[in-house]
Amino acid sequence: MPDIAADYQGIVDTAGKLSTQCNIIVPEIYDLMGTVGTLLDEGLYLEQASPALKTAYEEFSKSMQMAASGIQGWANLFTDIKTAFENNDAELFAVTLSAIDGEGGLELEPDEVTADKPPVPEWDDEHNLNGAPVTWNEDRTQITPG
Repeated sequence: MPDIAADYQGIVDTAGKLSTQCNIIVPEIYDLMGTVGTLLDEGLYLEQASPALKTAYEEFSKSMQMAASGIQGWANLFTDIKTAFENNDAELFAVTLSAIDGEGGLELEPDEVTADKPPVPEWDDEHNLNGAPVTWNEDRTQITPG
């Protein structure tokens, strides 16, 4: 039988750190996207290339945001694992105490442990850069105006 151990505080710390970083990264992605959009509208405006660049950068930003959402997903996974261990521990404790009497006189129900988990952030279309539709080549190394 495998050995099982759970460092509850370590799990909480790791999940918290992941969640905190997600809350830092996602707003930064939107801020950077706005900065690039402003640059392509005002500081480096190219009539045909700017809309395509904005669209390409928005797609890049979406992939970065999905990666950041994955960080929150990992935080939630660790929280779920900790919760499952705690519930299993509570259930085993109740069963053990119930069995001590031998006649069922010490019946206990385990208290279920629940944990709040932050939602995984989804892409927010309100930050649309108004980029032009583009077409990617087959290996997605170049775009052309759509």
